[in-house]
Amino acid sequence: MKWFIIACIFLLLLCRNQSTEGNVIETSMLPNQTLIEKYDNTQHTTEITTTTNKSIINNPCTKQNIDAGKFYFAHPNKTFFIQCTELGTYFVMPCAPGTVWSQTAYTCISDEKYDNTQHTKATTERTTT
Repeated sequence: MKWFIIACIFLLLLCRNQSTEGNVIETSMLPNQTLIEKYDNTQHTTEITTTTNKSIINNPCTKQNIDAGKFYFAHPNKTFFIQCTELGTYFVMPCAPGTVWSQTAYTCISDEKYDNTQHTKATTERTTT
């Protein structure tokens, strides 16, 4: 979550350095997030909208995995992967454009070389609200 906040602040500063009076800037941040900058002559407002999937990822960052040096895991969306910290928390990280996560290669690989057997999906639980 910290990297997301840092990215938002960076984008805000980047957008403010442009001449945008009277304009609306909409920047895609992640697949489910949009940053909208609105400017007029008297005020500046920032609106961040997040659409969340109601899936909860079971944390793969167990003591056993960390002790074994396993810090990267498949995400239910193959264009992302899960990166563990030594404290047992995790971050959902995106693969570069045109690449997908391969648990076999233990890295993101070209989408053209992707084979469904290389992606072991993370376990998820569905919640309804």
